[in-house]
Amino acid sequence: MSTPPGPADTSGVPWAGRELAAAPFADDDGSADPTLAVVLAAASQGRSAVADVVRALAAARVFVPGRPEADGDLVIVTGADERRALPVFSSVATLTRWDGTARPVPVDCRRAAAAAVGEGCEVLLLDPSGPVRLAVPRPALVAIAEGRDWVSPSCDPELLAVLREAVHPLPDVLELHLERRGDIGVRVVLGIRGGLDGAARDAVIRAARALIDEVSLLPERADPVELRIR
Repeated sequence: MSTPPGPADTSGVPWAGRELAAAPFADDDGSADPTLAVVLAAASQGRSAVADVVRALAAARVFVPGRPEADGDLVIVTGADERRALPVFSSVATLTRWDGTARPVPVDCRRAAAAAVGEGCEVLLLDPSGPVRLAVPRPALVAIAEGRDWVSPSCDPELLAVLREAVHPLPDVLELHLERRGDIGVRVVLGIRGGLDGAARDAVIRAARALIDEVSLLPERADPVELRIR
């Protein structure tokens, strides 16, 4: 059996080709999901962590903008950094604030995230015109799409185990642990055996960096990534 081309989720199902159609929401008045609204209000006051917002967003109904003359086409925007992004909205009101001509399409956020990944988006923009604006980077976006709880990469046991396994062939790497770098980045900290001369130490670092660069899970779970030697 041939393998479907292109990127896929953890079950091997390709992201590409997934359609996004409106899901039925009985008695939907277009207001924000109550839990998401509370978490966003707390985030605006610095009382809610990114992981809390992502968790609430993953379980929420959101709105994606639909073009009045089209059915099922996603509205993708490109930021100043050239990254593709899918705008989503917590309510009809926040969508109208962004574009009064857009047609609100209610969907589960997980379906919106899967469609965004399939379109090559790096970011999910929540309520880009406010009042509380949130850019969900690709690691958290993929977690939402896969139905997986997102945790800070510095606290991700699977990522830590995979990285430690990657450098295991290097006996002079005595330790590897993860530190937080911003909200969604990670610092990979290596402990190198003492007593090595400069050339030998540099060789170990180059070898470790090459092995870490081959860990495909790392850019999926963290952005940015920094390597530090101690």
